[in-house]
Amino acid sequence: MSSLIAKARRVAFQGEPGAFGNQAAREALPHAEAVPKETFEDAVDAVRSGETDLAIIPIENSLHGRIADIHHLLPEAGLHIVGEHFVRINLQLLGLKGAPLSGVRTIVSQGPALGQCRKLIRDLKLHAQEWHDTAGSARHVAELGDPGVAAVASRLAGELYGLDVLKAEGYIRNYTVIVDPEKAGYDLQCFIQIGLQTPQSTQVEDFREAMRNMPEVLDCYHITGEYDYILRVVLKNRKGLENFMNKISSIAGVARIHTNLVLAEVKSTMALPLE
Repeated sequence: MSSLIAKARRVAFQGEPGAFGNQAAREALPHAEAVPKETFEDAVDAVRSGETDLAIIPIENSLHGRIADIHHLLPEAGLHIVGEHFVRINLQLLGLKGAPLSGVRTIVSQGPALGQCRKLIRDLKLHAQEWHDTAGSARHVAELGDPGVAAVASRLAGELYGLDVLKAEGYIRNYTVIVDPEKAGYDLQCFIQIGLQTPQSTQVEDFREAMRNMPEVLDCYHITGEYDYILRVVLKNRKGLENFMNKISSIAGVARIHTNLVLAEVKSTMALPLE
């Protein structure tokens, strides 16, 4: 751990209390006070002014790609990157205590979070309302006091604003973890998005079984839509990535493959978090 991280007492994040930036701060710097800021610029300014020792801000989302605001902001910030932390985004449907899921008519959250809930919104015939921040949407539901309105946000936001989890972790779900100790020494970690055609249920299961039997695949996440997946993969090198993509493309039903989600080079997969 960097000495700057170890010594930090206060860290700024963008969003309201309960935002995923708050979660990241708690996970990466549990010893430091997390300080909410309205914008990314405010979080950066907090460091420059000395109000906080560090800021923790998102660089990339494995579903939506690079966060453009940050890549424009960082070159002019005059700050240095001193650490990196990966956060699993588990979205929760949050409602008033005692409110039944069957009574929800409106769902409120940030645009990308609503996008990941399209199937739920369609299945339950919900009205989607966009909000500026996931945690802010949870606070709004708590203040509104209407059992027919629910928010999509973090479990932390639910705890902070006294909301119940009406549906847990249903929008990005890890259905299997495959780890082979012999993969130590692989040096390329990738997130690869796979889109299937609209196949029969047997073809979906064949795809999942193929993923279970590929030693390169650490995790397979079911994401937006019924037939879209994110794979977390480790490989020896970029030639290995090319060979892996050839194997994937040969699987029946695979229609789309996005390979622009290469995130990091690592020394050993044994150090990668599995949860």
